[in-house]
Amino acid sequence: MTKPISRIRLLIFGLFITFLFWFSLDIATRVILSIQTKSTDFLLYGMRASQRVKHENIRDADGKILYHKCIPSKSKRNPVNSSGFRGKEIQTKKPDSNRIICLGGSTTYGLNLDYKDTYPKLLQDILDVRAGKNRYEVINAGMSALTLPKITSLAENEMVSLKPDIIILMSLINNLLVGTEWQKFSFFIIAGKEKNFILRTGRKLKRKIIQYSAFANLVDGLVKRGFKKVLWGFDWNEFSTALLSSETVWEKFESDLNRLLDVLFNSNPSIKVILVEQPVDSIDYPEMKKPFERAIGILRKVSSTHENVQTVNVYEAITDAQKEGEKVWMAAYADPVHFSRKGNEIIAEVLTEHLLSSSAYP
Repeated sequence: MTKPISRIRLLIFGLFITFLFWFSLDIATRVILSIQTKSTDFLLYGMRASQRVKHENIRDADGKILYHKCIPSKSKRNPVNSSGFRGKEIQTKKPDSNRIICLGGSTTYGLNLDYKDTYPKLLQDILDVRAGKNRYEVINAGMSALTLPKITSLAENEMVSLKPDIIILMSLINNLLVGTEWQKFSFFIIAGKEKNFILRTGRKLKRKIIQYSAFANLVDGLVKRGFKKVLWGFDWNEFSTALLSSETVWEKFESDLNRLLDVLFNSNPSIKVILVEQPVDSIDYPEMKKPFERAIGILRKVSSTHENVQTVNVYEAITDAQKEGEKVWMAAYADPVHFSRKGNEIIAEVLTEHLLSSSAYP
């Protein structure tokens, strides 16, 4: 007579089969997505150490959210100083040093990059070599998802005490808001957002599973965006068409930019401002070229009305490197705006050349 299998053994066997099935699906997902995107990123999905940093909202006396900053961290790979900015502690300003503050969104912050691979840190490294240490001090005050109005609030509340000599602003894509879909994407965590323990634990567990499982990430994308957009996550062609057919978005962009400059010059009339003509991957996403050209046209128009404002073109250098086969974009198969370390190196090089060759920056 056959001895009956215990329930515990059946449970263990069931869990093993479930794990094996999930593992097989995950491996298959990694291979298929790598082939589809012609990138090895998905083969190593979840295996690279995460650099996600928690943020906190900064509010006014009435509780209105003004902007957000990082929560300080002593992480060696991704330090956040006590001011809430990525990088080492900000020391007392030296009288013979030019303090540069980099403002912007995720492309300045360095989304999904270690601090050493962000353009402000690379700019600091290159300036130290070419101009000598202590001649320039670069502070990364970029925060993911900040729009110009929030950058302006940050400047109003923090720039006076930091006493910058030069402001470098790279902020285009976050200000080109049409419809609601663009605002569905969450690129960072706000601390204390969920107070319910069960919901908070469940969402944390979900994030962890999605963080390490390519299959879970694919399923999450299917649920949120549908099959058509699961890989690319966003219809850039539709987005571009909507932008070009709107006048309001461009009027607001110009108005918000002028408002920021007014705040900066009110705090320091002699401050120098560099507006970076932020590049876009117009090779893989040709539909995005015209909106960015229009945005850059506004940068140049605003710059022409201010003596202490200059624009710097990094588009050509980025595009030339891309044509030569360099990986300048973080994930060209899904994202036309975020840079890889190589892309940030090019931006830092171009800015260094501008700073050291211009008589406006002693």
